[in-house]
Amino acid sequence: MKKSLFVYNEGTLQRHDNTIRFIDKAGNKKDIPIETVGEINIMTQMEFNTSFLNILSQNGIIVHLSQREFNFRRIVS
Repeated sequence: MKKSLFVYNEGTLQRHDNTIRFIDKAGNKKDIPIETVGEINIMTQMEFNTSFLNILSQNGIIVHLSQREFNFRRIVS
C-alpha cells in the first residue's frame, strides 16, 4: 500500500534516479522510493523543478500544497 508523505520542513524536493530526494536547509538528504508514495502533502515553503514534477506525473502521485495561513491547494498530476 502506498503512503502519504507529509513535509513540514523547508527544503528542496527533487528527482534522484527513480527516487524522491528531500534536502533540508542544513543539506541533509533523505531518499524515498517513488513506488512507496501515493501522495505528497507539502505544509511549508518548498523548492522543486520540472524533473521532479515529471516523475510524479509518470507515477500518478498527487501533490497537496498548504500555506501557513492554511490555504489549501491541490495539484493533480
